Amino acid sequence: MQNLSVFTLFAIILFLGSCATPSQPTGGPRDTSGPEIVFNDPESGTVNFTDDRIIIEFSEYVDRSSFESAFRIEPDLNIDYKFNWGKRSVKVIFEQDLPDNTTIIFNIGTELTDTRRNNMPSPFQLALSTGPEIDTGKIEAVVMDAETGEPREGARVFLYRAPYDLTQKANYSVQADTSGLAMFNHLREGTYRGFWVDDRNRNQIWDSEREAAQPFPVDTLSLQKDGEQAFGTVFIARVDTTAPELLAVGLLSSTRMRLRFSENIQVKEDAELSVFTNDGELFSEAIPLYVDQTDPSILFAQSLTPFNEGVSYAIDLKGITDGSGNIAFTNLDSFPGSNVEDTTALGYIDHLTSIGVYADEPLVFQYSKLIDDDVIVDSLKVIQETEELAEWSDISIEENNLRVHPDSIWQPNITYEIMLWDPASAGYVTIEPVIWHQDNLGELEIIIENQDTDAASIRFSLQDENDNRVREGNFQNSVTISQLPPQIYKLIVYEDINDSGTWNQGQVQPYKAPEPYFIQNDVPVQPNMTGQVFINFGQENTPDVEM
Repeated sequence: MQNLSVFTLFAIILFLGSCATPSQPTGGPRDTSGPEIVFNDPESGTVNFTDDRIIIEFSEYVDRSSFESAFRIEPDLNIDYKFNWGKRSVKVIFEQDLPDNTTIIFNIGTELTDTRRNNMPSPFQLALSTGPEIDTGKIEAVVMDAETGEPREGARVFLYRAPYDLTQKANYSVQADTSGLAMFNHLREGTYRGFWVDDRNRNQIWDSEREAAQPFPVDTLSLQKDGEQAFGTVFIARVDTTAPELLAVGLLSSTRMRLRFSENIQVKEDAELSVFTNDGELFSEAIPLYVDQTDPSILFAQSLTPFNEGVSYAIDLKGITDGSGNIAFTNLDSFPGSNVEDTTALGYIDHLTSIGVYADEPLVFQYSKLIDDDVIVDSLKVIQETEELAEWSDISIEENNLRVHPDSIWQPNITYEIMLWDPASAGYVTIEPVIWHQDNLGELEIIIENQDTDAASIRFSLQDENDNRVREGNFQNSVTISQLPPQIYKLIVYEDINDSGTWNQGQVQPYKAPEPYFIQNDVPVQPNMTGQVFINFGQENTPDVEM
């Protein structure tokens, strides 16, 4: 009897183990690849489908809850269904009959993960028809990033079939692939409306109060039976309207300030900091020194007047923004003063003209505090070719910046080395500057091929590798940008139809088309050559640069 009980207990343990949630075996190299569909029944394209289930088999164990989020049926047929799981497969069982003569699409999005949270690399689609024919109409769209010019992989495009109600669930929804292409297949004839939506909760409903959306250059398309249509390209603008907030001011000494903001900041040339006493009287101006290279939300500054311990102060900001140009603000009531002696070592921080300078421009070097030590100037060394020059007199100091000016110009075909003394490390920092001479400058011609002479102004922005604006302006049919250093640039061009000075990305409801837009990275400018960029607004192919 005792042996029988042991056998029974062992059988129960085996049974319970077989019912446990499947998981990947442990050991071996780390799994970084997502699941794939290795089998499906029926096959995509099946007609006269009458079964009450479909079967999907995966290449590995999947997270079942993620499948439930990733799986959807289009168009929405209000059919209840349930999942019957195997080890690496699932049956989707329909609890009502499917409608007759209807093309049905079963989608599995890239939200599907394996048990190690690796996402499925690309969406899966299975299309079948409950009638003798399957719809084969196609509509495509392209989703790109307006700031980088790169495809927006995974971006969602909603498609509605007339009559449409944008407050309801979209009839179809697809994700853009690695090239930014969003493709709708197996559509029947009709009129369709599509747009990009930041569908955060993945419910296939556009929440216009909380979710961003942008239209395509074409609002609606008329699709014929077995036809193909295209909406064009939508350039997604990352609209940032949140200004950086000054969260705290810490005093490292009686003059040195550490300002912490809510996001990364930039300091403009006209930046100013003003310190006030609690009664509103101006106490001192403060000099913005530098942004912390390891944490760009931190700004170091130096007050021109030492603070007093036991006194509270307030601060006013000017010329500090985030990357989108939003002006920083503060709601700080006050911060306490300090009389701690400033022991910060004067040290080298950065080469502010590292990208390069024209032959008549100075080189600019940034230090950690206001330069008040003659050793910085006295120790400066300029090496021309291999010869150390005895003296370099054209040097100026502006707050914490050291400017090394050329002797009229930096000589062509001559290499320079600048050796800067760094008191903090008690050693030299050697800089090899990049000098742009007249004989190695180039130019770039922008040509609009389909521009009407009476059309709105065209605006351009040419940016360097650090996204600094090198040139910008407006023109009609063509423009030549001269005196350009030989570099790789990013070019943005748009048609300013409403003459606002900024690009308008359009509006979904009521529909307003986006202004024609173009962006191209990796635009080369070569010495003594004129590169040409031909732009045809509305065409999908990005034109090459011709030299």
